[in-house]
Amino acid sequence: MLLTVGYKAMNENRKRVFESLQAQGYHLASCISSRAIVDSNELGCGTIILPGAMVGPFVSLGNCCVLYSQAVLAHHDKVGDFCFFAPGAAIAGNVRLGEGCFLGANCTVKNGTCLGKHVLVGAGAYLSHDATDGEVIAPTRSITLDCSSIDMSL
Repeated sequence: MLLTVGYKAMNENRKRVFESLQAQGYHLASCISSRAIVDSNELGCGTIILPGAMVGPFVSLGNCCVLYSQAVLAHHDKVGDFCFFAPGAAIAGNVRLGEGCFLGANCTVKNGTCLGKHVLVGAGAYLSHDATDGEVIAPTRSITLDCSSIDMSL
């Protein structure tokens, strides 16, 4: 059986269904695209890795993780159960993620960083420090200035 429950409620719905199915004796398959690059044998059951995702050497993925296209897990990372990687999410080497983390589109997590359980890293955010359980990391927003009234002539 392949579990394709999304990430609502910080991946808790996928966890609830996973645990219920396991209690009933079902085996959950993993689905790894032939167009993904996976250089690790430590993948939990029920994991889905879509085309274009990359899992580097010595990466350990927990149960029921989802990696969308262009997600990158560099090397020596340890990812807890029920984590979700949106398109373009990237974690550098030796990163630790607790259960139920959500990494938004095009976010980046610096090498050696540890994230607690249920951490949300927003789309486009850069995380360079450890994050505690339940922390939300929002990207910095740029400010747009109206320069139309400035005389740029020399």
